[in-house]
Amino acid sequence: VASSLADADWTGVVRVEAAAGWTTEPAAWPLAVPAGGWAEIPVRVVPAADALPGDHLVAVSIEHGGRVVRDLVTVAVPGPLAGEPGGLEVELDTPAVSLRPGGRARIRIVITNRYRSPADATLQLLGPVDTWPFTPEWTVPVRLDGDGRRTVELPILVPADAAGGSWWLLARLAGAGQVAYSDSVRLTVDR
Repeated sequence: VASSLADADWTGVVRVEAAAGWTTEPAAWPLAVPAGGWAEIPVRVVPAADALPGDHLVAVSIEHGGRVVRDLVTVAVPGPLAGEPGGLEVELDTPAVSLRPGGRARIRIVITNRYRSPADATLQLLGPVDTWPFTPEWTVPVRLDGDGRRTVELPILVPADAAGGSWWLLARLAGAGQVAYSDSVRLTVDR
């Protein structure tokens, strides 16, 4: 734990949270860190007896001054069926969008969690500044089950007075200490 406070000591509570059936020792402890200092505390994490092989996420949170900061640590459970390393993936399932002014469409985004644990993330639909009025729900929080895959649909709304043009859009998925990007697709507005 490191303190970014330059002129005051940092005091708070550190907590380690793992899946049901897992144990962490210690699970929580008070901590005081001098200004600009750091502290290191060993933590033992023991997976549940029935934990599947593969990468699992364990949360470490710090509470200080009424605020909570949370980070994740990957714990690998060995075994013959471990499969691919844990991670997040995103891809666009819509090949292209072509609309007239006043038109509406939905863009399909497939998101995948290869961790064995649930993961919270933020999904964003990104494009050049000219596309911003067309993407009213450009950022949404998502929760993916362990080994989960699902499709999220986000709206594309072209105002009636929009100028014609052609731009790119792509999806960005950020969570579990990672950022994943999709390939881009073409968005065209024909007048």
